[in-house]
Amino acid sequence: FPGSSSFWLNRHLLAYPGRYARWMDVVGRLDDGADLTAAREDFSRVASQLEGEFPQTNRAYTTTMVPLEEAVVGETRATLLVLLGATLLLLLVACANVVNLLLSRMADRAQELALRTALGAGRMRLGRQLLTESLVLSAAGAAMGILVAWLGVSVLVALGPESLPRLDEVQLDGRVLLFTLAATGLTGILFGLAPILRLMRTDVRTTLQDGSRGSTGRRGRTRNALVVAQLAVAVMLVVGAGLLSRSFIALLRTEPGFNATSVLTMRVDLPTRAYSDLGRVSDFHAEMIAELERVPGVAAVAASATLPFEREIPFLGNFFVQDRVAAAQGEEPIAHYRQVSPGFFATMGIDMVSGRDFEMSDDRVAKGVAVVDQALVERYFPGEDPIGKVIGGLPPHVALGGFFPKSFEIVGVVGDVKYFGLAQPSEPSLYLPVAQAPFRRMSFILRTNADPESLVAPARRVIQASDPTVPISRVSTMEAIVSTSVARERFSMMLLVLFAGVALVLAAVGVYGVISYGVSQRTAEFGVRAAMGAEPEDVLGLILKQGAMLAAVGIGLGLLGAGLLSRVMASQLYGVGATDPATYAAVAAALFAVALAAVYIPARRAAHLDPIVALSGDSRTSAR
Repeated sequence: FPGSSSFWLNRHLLAYPGRYARWMDVVGRLDDGADLTAAREDFSRVASQLEGEFPQTNRAYTTTMVPLEEAVVGETRATLLVLLGATLLLLLVACANVVNLLLSRMADRAQELALRTALGAGRMRLGRQLLTESLVLSAAGAAMGILVAWLGVSVLVALGPESLPRLDEVQLDGRVLLFTLAATGLTGILFGLAPILRLMRTDVRTTLQDGSRGSTGRRGRTRNALVVAQLAVAVMLVVGAGLLSRSFIALLRTEPGFNATSVLTMRVDLPTRAYSDLGRVSDFHAEMIAELERVPGVAAVAASATLPFEREIPFLGNFFVQDRVAAAQGEEPIAHYRQVSPGFFATMGIDMVSGRDFEMSDDRVAKGVAVVDQALVERYFPGEDPIGKVIGGLPPHVALGGFFPKSFEIVGVVGDVKYFGLAQPSEPSLYLPVAQAPFRRMSFILRTNADPESLVAPARRVIQASDPTVPISRVSTMEAIVSTSVARERFSMMLLVLFAGVALVLAAVGVYGVISYGVSQRTAEFGVRAAMGAEPEDVLGLILKQGAMLAAVGIGLGLLGAGLLSRVMASQLYGVGATDPATYAAVAAALFAVALAAVYIPARRAAHLDPIVALSGDSRTSAR
């Protein structure tokens, strides 16, 4: 924290006057036993006193105190909790599948275990054997899972967004292995109990007399219940994945307010000592724009102090409108002000709603001018034409730049830009010409006629030819910046879709396994039906009906559960409701189709059984 820092400097070595360094955070440690609520109240009292003593600089901002962990993790906690819940649901699906398989295996071994009991083996001893088999099975699965995880962690970290806190620290360490060992033992014991309980209730005499078919009804009901549970959990996961997918698509379709196609950006930080004169700062930017426009393949060039989706806090300040009654304290107009060059709006593809853009004549000796966005107009000039209004009182960031004029006349209105993220509302923005409000840290924006990345080297050469000491950083295409801004949402969606896909496969396997085993148990019955004239379509329909009923019950329960759990995901969604009917309907239809496809295979096999083979002693073997 912060992970992007390469080196540290003493604040007193920097030429930043304290009351304008609003981008800085204060980190402190509370006394032992100190109460955070009391500390916040004390902090607010101090902030209020400072507002009264320094209204020009301190009234524009609010103060808050949050735990460092909360500041670092932020909204990630909700995302990780959703993924943790999805992991647990996937574990439940897997466990239900294993229990089903163990019960089926237990049914096949019923005579064997009954014979061992009759020969003197105690049920506790047999139970220990079954539990040992279950633990060995779970241990083997855990070993394979750890191997896959070991191979997949690097892929996970590579695909993960940079904005996900502490992602680079994710690794398979001792804590992870201990947790895996504990989870393995717990699940092994839990899903190993089912066949043991079945063994304890088994009547040895009946089993030896009737064979393994003696209690298929009860066993079938248990396995059917597990299949229903698998389908229900799978529905919940797939609904969650569907909601996140639709949310992500809606996010990508959100209009950001600018055109990111074929745009290259690069940041230039002018050294403070060499460019202490604001006039020289303004001249440098004008010269660089002119030089970069001559680079082959460049269609337009502009410069801006802030770009959309940048992590830095932009300049925020109060202002007043001339010839208007002053607002009460705490209700003064406030806006994010952004220094840009002439042509910035056209280069970025931002709509000019009314008025004009900045011009080269809007220099340091000209009358101050400004352009505002629609969000500012709607908030502070409702029902008015802002063109011609004069504003003043903006606190200059004299540490990094300053204002040549004292006031600015609004000459244009532009469309809103989502500077803080596609899912975030547009905040009032006030644009100032960089020639009148110079700033040493600027990003050059190049709209190209070719691949933007092909212009990186020529643009670097142009800037370094002018001044080799000027550092160039954050070279990126605007499309990459937009993509990075939704990386966390993409990552969450990708993982949940992966979990949902695995759950869907496991559920399909579970349905197939139960129906297939049921068919094998009823082979003789189907042989009798066929011998008495039943058509293959009748047998096929009978089995499909059974599978369809299981699927309908499981999907219905899953939709109810998804409706309850999806509300937890509401904060993670954008442009789609937590109970979106289209998503629920699509998931229900897809799961039903998958379940029927899994049922069809054993149903078709049973429908085409040879009655003579089905009624022979090897019928069960032939049915499989």
